[in-house]
Amino acid sequence: MPSSVRTCFRTVKQKYLDEQSQAAFSKDIKARCNLIIKDLTQRGNGDLMNMIHTLPVVRTTTIDCYAGNCSNCPDESLVCSGVDEAAGG
Repeated sequence: MPSSVRTCFRTVKQKYLDEQSQAAFSKDIKARCNLIIKDLTQRGNGDLMNMIHTLPVVRTTTIDCYAGNCSNCPDESLVCSGVDEAAGG
């Protein structure tokens, strides 16, 4: 197989893998956001102001969680317990 064909195949394959990763990440973000909104609504009895005041901490904790830092999750995350299930925690 010529070099140019292999390069093209790798490019197409990488693009496909990137699209699949992006789709999976998008679905995960959507599911997590839905859980956060549902939990905030239940905790605040639908009080929008209470929900708004809680969002900055939840946002920061969620971003840290995605980056691999779950140290704040047990106290401040609404959807992550902070336990690494893969490690048997």
